Amino acid sequence: MRFRELITENKKPLHERAEARIQHLEDMVIFGGSKGARKALDTLEQMESNPKSITVKWDGSPAVIFGRDARGEFVLTDKAGFSAKKYDGMTKSAQGLMSMLGNRGDGNPDEGRKAFIQNMGNVFKVFESAVPDNFRGYMWGDLLYYKTPQVDEGDFVFQPQKVMYRVKTESDIGKRIARSTAGVVVHYMLGLDGSREVADAKMLNEGALLVMPPVTAQQPPKIDRSIFTKAESMLQKHGSNIDKILDPNTLTSLKLKDLSDIFYAYINFKTKTRSLDNLAKEFVDWLTGSKVSGVKQERIKQHIGSEAVAFQGMWDIVTSIMQAKNDVIAQLDNQDADVEAYLDGQRGGEGYVIGKGDAKLVNRSGFSAANLNKQK
Repeated sequence: MRFRELITENKKPLHERAEARIQHLEDMVIFGGSKGARKALDTLEQMESNPKSITVKWDGSPAVIFGRDARGEFVLTDKAGFSAKKYDGMTKSAQGLMSMLGNRGDGNPDEGRKAFIQNMGNVFKVFESAVPDNFRGYMWGDLLYYKTPQVDEGDFVFQPQKVMYRVKTESDIGKRIARSTAGVVVHYMLGLDGSREVADAKMLNEGALLVMPPVTAQQPPKIDRSIFTKAESMLQKHGSNIDKILDPNTLTSLKLKDLSDIFYAYINFKTKTRSLDNLAKEFVDWLTGSKVSGVKQERIKQHIGSEAVAFQGMWDIVTSIMQAKNDVIAQLDNQDADVEAYLDGQRGGEGYVIGKGDAKLVNRSGFSAANLNKQK
């Protein structure tokens, strides 16, 4: 695989894109059946004893890709430039980056766009200074700020996208922000051979560019045992039959190999409309109005109808995991922390990541719904 092809995820099946992006805990059920549900519940439970495995999920923008090519020349670009085929988007100077960004659309950017383009040009040298001369490959991340954030009531404040962050100036991260000009959170390292691995920020120089370190939970969350026990009971009762609904061989024979993808599209629709109740009951109504062909719709209805009780159980487990997860998120959002996130003036941001991208804790009715509606 050529390394630029790593960006073209829109051509992949939905479940592959979901896995690449880090899955919601509850999505493990629709993609992994009883084993996925078991993994989601175990992950929830382990957070009580290992809060340091929970890190803030940053809401940065724009996505940036930076590093050095095979000749050691520095490149800073965005996702569109990195995957461009009709022009060279691997820009190697501040002016080249600004020209590429300015030529998009009708080539006549408005004042807001002009400011963005100038800011990108301003940070070119900042990013370049962070990449050692002997580095080869690219870091893929999200920009957090273009210049040292302003201070408000003892906090650094910056808002790269929808979420506003407040960072205590006297905290370790606050002191590092004070020494920086720009900030970025990195997700992956892309090798020149097409490989992708979790980024190691220690490979970069810290100075004018702050590569944001992991920000972990301050205190262990408590799992709501009533919800957790209910989910465990439903899994024990319906697990084997849920696996029948999602059995790959059965789905292949029925020409329904993408059924989990269809379930995933459905739950995203319900997220967007903020109507995540009655998931089992309302699926058929959604399916009838979806782009799934009529013939395929009938096969799906017959298939889930043959395991109607398990189908209800599957979505009940999904709902229970969401409820337990949202309770954990609320606890984490309300902790006194060095980094606090706010969405529309209320505590809470994009959410949290578990482990090294094992899963994510995001309130679908909050950040996810706002983000999906923004993308419309």
